Amino acid sequence: MAAIFDGVLANFNLAYGKRLAEANGHDLLPRGWEDNPDVFSVWNWDSHYGYSTEIQNLVWRRDIINNPTFWGTLKGYPLTVETIKKLNFMSKAGIEVNFITNRTGLMVKQQTEKWLYDIWMSYPTVIIAADKIPIVRAMKLNFFVDDKLETCNDLARV
Repeated sequence: MAAIFDGVLANFNLAYGKRLAEANGHDLLPRGWEDNPDVFSVWNWDSHYGYSTEIQNLVWRRDIINNPTFWGTLKGYPLTVETIKKLNFMSKAGIEVNFITNRTGLMVKQQTEKWLYDIWMSYPTVIIAADKIPIVRAMKLNFFVDDKLETCNDLARV
């Protein structure tokens, strides 16, 4: 079994959206976006709502890639802790649980494993990969959760 983080367990969009607005000087997202997941129904929502490539690159470089704590400070979703409890139960029942993510930056694996540990995941295994499909296939996983529909569709193709 495998799970992914951002968009499934950790709320990347909230942290990234706040940093985009700060770097831009004003928020371009619709009012109330913080509590409205429909705002993020398109993959490149940052461009969709008008944030320039320059602002996006600035935030990625300054606040994410070169920040040794960014990934460890993300908030979970309301059911994240409950989900982790269920994953721990599955793990204790002999089902292997892995987390595959495309996070980038300083100490990504360490930040992610600590984040999981801090919300009570027992012995988290985090795999960092830009292309998850070969890993999922090589591990012969029977269950995979991802926030990017394209990845799930590509995986479903034989």
